[in-house]
Amino acid sequence: MHPVNGGPTTGHAADEHTSLLSQPLHRSDSRPLWKDERPYVAWPAQFLHKSWQVLASNYVNVLLVFVPLGIIAGAIHWPPTVIFILNFLAIIPLASLLSFATEELSVKLGQTLGGLLNATFGNAVELIVSIVALKNGEIRIVQSSMLGSILSNILLVLGCCFFIGGVTHPQQHFNETVASTMSSLMAVSSASLIIPATLYAVMRGTNASDEKEDKILLLSHGTAVILLVIYVMYLVFQLKTHTQLFDEESETGEDGEAKEAEILSPPSAAVALVIITVAVAVCAEYLVDSIDSIVETVHISKTFIGLILLPIVGNAAEHVTACVVAYKDKMDLAIGVAIGSSMQIALLVTPFLVILGWIMGQPMTLHFETFETVVFFLSVLVTNYLIADGKSNYLEGAMLLGLYIIIALAFTVLSVSILPLASPLLDEPQIAISSVSPTPNSTAAITQYPPSQASNLAKPDTSGAFSINAHLAPQVGSQSVITYPLVQGMGFITAIYRNLMPSIQSAVFFRSLVKSPQTGSGIFKYQLTLEDGKSWLLYAIPNNGQDPQLQLVSSSQIQGTRGWNGTIQVSHNNAGQAGETIYDISAGVYPIGGNVVAGVSGATGTYRLGWTKGGVTSKKLLMFALPHHVATFDSVTASQKTNLRLQTTSKGIATAVYADIWTLVEPSLPIDMTFAPWTPNLKTKSTFSTNAANIIKQVAASEVSQNMNAQTYLDSMYFSGKALSKFAMIVYTIHDLLHEPDFAAMGLEQLKGAFAKFVTNQQIYPLVYDSKWGGIVSSATYQSKDPNQDFGNTYYNDHHFHYGKDGRANLEKINI
Repeated sequence: MHPVNGGPTTGHAADEHTSLLSQPLHRSDSRPLWKDERPYVAWPAQFLHKSWQVLASNYVNVLLVFVPLGIIAGAIHWPPTVIFILNFLAIIPLASLLSFATEELSVKLGQTLGGLLNATFGNAVELIVSIVALKNGEIRIVQSSMLGSILSNILLVLGCCFFIGGVTHPQQHFNETVASTMSSLMAVSSASLIIPATLYAVMRGTNASDEKEDKILLLSHGTAVILLVIYVMYLVFQLKTHTQLFDEESETGEDGEAKEAEILSPPSAAVALVIITVAVAVCAEYLVDSIDSIVETVHISKTFIGLILLPIVGNAAEHVTACVVAYKDKMDLAIGVAIGSSMQIALLVTPFLVILGWIMGQPMTLHFETFETVVFFLSVLVTNYLIADGKSNYLEGAMLLGLYIIIALAFTVLSVSILPLASPLLDEPQIAISSVSPTPNSTAAITQYPPSQASNLAKPDTSGAFSINAHLAPQVGSQSVITYPLVQGMGFITAIYRNLMPSIQSAVFFRSLVKSPQTGSGIFKYQLTLEDGKSWLLYAIPNNGQDPQLQLVSSSQIQGTRGWNGTIQVSHNNAGQAGETIYDISAGVYPIGGNVVAGVSGATGTYRLGWTKGGVTSKKLLMFALPHHVATFDSVTASQKTNLRLQTTSKGIATAVYADIWTLVEPSLPIDMTFAPWTPNLKTKSTFSTNAANIIKQVAASEVSQNMNAQTYLDSMYFSGKALSKFAMIVYTIHDLLHEPDFAAMGLEQLKGAFAKFVTNQQIYPLVYDSKWGGIVSSATYQSKDPNQDFGNTYYNDHHFHYGKDGRANLEKINI
C-alpha cells in the first residue's frame, strides 16, 4: 500500500480494488456456511471464504499460479531466462497481496501505527528485491531499481492518472499544499544524488580513485542518515502536527463513498503479511540470481533491467489503482499513490539501503551514473512544474508519458550496445581475446570472456617457458591483426593493433574515462574508473602519432578511431598518483619472452631471470615479482622494487619491479637432503635410539604385510600413486633406516608386482598420449565420459601430481 495524499494511510480509500466477482459459500437454506454453529464446518468454510475474498480482491491475482512455478524453476535450476520470467510474473500478484494485507492490518491499528505500518511496508517489494541484490553485490541493480521505481511513479503512473482523468474531466483539482510539500521533498532527494555526482567530478584528477570512492561513501552514509531523519520528521508532520492537511477525504471518498469493510482480522492479516513477505523474498532471490544470465543471453544491461523492468514488478497493482481513482476524479488519492510512493523510495528505502550496505560491507552509495542523475533531476523538475498549481489535464499527462518514453528509449538504446562480457560462474573476470569482425568496420578488443570461449579465438605462434604470442585476425592472411604478447609477470596487458578499431570492454562497467596529459612523446594516457570503484590506466602508443580518439560509447565499451595502428596497454592502479608515476615510466615497453640461467657454488644457488623487450625498448621494463622472488633478490635487483603491489589469485602479493634482469640468490641450499628425515636445523637424521627403532619395526611389520595390490590397483592415478609412494617409503625405512634388508624383502616383491602394472601401463585406466596438446594423461574420461573422473586428470588437472614418482625414486635408492 502506498501513501495517500502524500503520506501513509490508515484506510481503504486509496485501495480501490479491481475485484473479481465472488459468490459466498451458502447452505441450502441460504445461511453462509462460515456462520454454522458447528466449528468443524464453520472454520474451513470461513478459511475458504476469506481466501476467496482475498484472491478476488484484484485481477492481477490470477498471476499467482506463477509463484510455485517460479520457486520450482529456481529450485531445480531451469534455464535462467525461464526462472527470470516466472519469478518476474510471480512477484506482481505478491506485491498486490502484500499491499492488501498491509492495508487490512493498518486500519485496525489506528492512524499513527497504521501510518507507520504503511510507511514500512508501502514499498516492501522494491525493498526486498533490492536487499537480495545488495547481498549479492549487485550495486548497479539496486541503484537503477530505486531510480526506476521513482521515475515510473512520477512519470508513468502520474502521467497515466493525469491523462485518463483528463479524458473524462476537462480539469481536475487536488490539494496543492500536500502536492507542494511532496514535490519539495522530492527536490531534496534529487539534490542528494546531484551533490555526490558533482563532488566526484570536482575531485577528479585531485585524488586517487580509491580515496575518492571512500569520500563519496562517507558522504553517502552521512546523507542517508539526514534523509532518514527528514522522512521521520515528515511522518510526524503528516501523522501528528499537520494531520488536517491529509485528512480531508480520509473518512469517505470525494464523492461520498464509504470505506470498504475489512476482510481479514488483525491476526489473519499479520500471518498473511509474513507468508507473503517470505514468498516475495524467495522469488526475489531467484529473480536476482538469474539477472547475470539474462544480461549475457538477452544482451540488455543491468541498468535497463533495474530501471525499466523491475519497477513493473512491485508497482503494477498500485499503478492500476492509481488510474482507477484518477478516472473517478479522486486526484488526491492518485497523487498520493504516485508521488507519495516515489517519496518513500527516495527518502526511506534508498537511504536505508545505503545504511544496510554500510553494515553489510557493500559499497552502496548515492553516487549514481551521471546520465541517471540528470534524468532524475529533469523528471523531478518537470513534475514539480506540472503539480504546482493543484490542477491537471490530459495534456500534462501526455507530457509526463512522453518524457518517460523518451527516457525508456534512451536506456533501451544504451542497453542494446552492451554485450555480455563475463561468465557468471567466474569469481573474477578473465582477461582474454575478443573476436574480430571481417567487415571494414571490424573491432578488436581487450575484453573479458570466460576461457572456454576465448580458447578458440586466437592462434599462437612463438611460445616459451614464460611466454606466448597470440594473434587475432578475421581470416587467414588478413592485414588487420591484433597481437597479444603474454608473459608471466607482465606489468601491463598489452595489445598491438594493425589496421583496427580499438575497443576496450568490461563486464564491471565503466564509470568514467578521462584523458590525461601525455606521459611522453606520442603516448596518449587515459584514466579509467570502473563501477566497482577500481582505477585503471590505459596508454595508447600510435605507430604514426595518430590520436586513437578513445571515447566512452556506453557504460561497458570504449572505442577508438578506425584503421588505427599502434599499441594499447592497460594496467590496474591501486596506488593513486604514486602508482600512476610508476606506470608512466614504463608505458610503451613490454616483455615478449623470458629465460632463466642458474648455477650453484657449494650451498649457494644463484639464478637470473632475463626478459626480452618489445616496443619502446629504451625504457625500463616493469614486471611483477612474487613473494618468493622478492625474498631472494640480490641488492641490485632489490633496489629496483617499487611501492606498487597487486594481489594475485593464489600466490600472494606481487611487487612491481623495474629491471630487465632479476638476480636471485638462495644462500642455504639443502644439499645434504636425502629420503631420510631432515630439518633445516638438524639436517639429515638416519639413526635412532634402540627404543625408537623397536617401535618403528613393530609398526613396519604390520604395515608391510598389508595387501599392496588392493590398495594400489585403483581407478585413479591420484590415489594409486599415493599408495605406491606410501609402501615404497615403508620399504625404504626398513631397508635404510632400520638396516633390516631381509625384513625389507618381505614387502619388496609384493611392491614390485604392484608397481609393474603401472610400469607396463596395465592399470584400470591406462595412460594415453594426447596428440592435440602433446601430453600424457589418464584415459579415465575418454572411457567413462565423466570429466571429473580422477579429478579431471584427462584435462590435465592434477597432472602427474601423484603418479608414484616419489615411490619409484625410493625403490631406485635401494637398487630395485
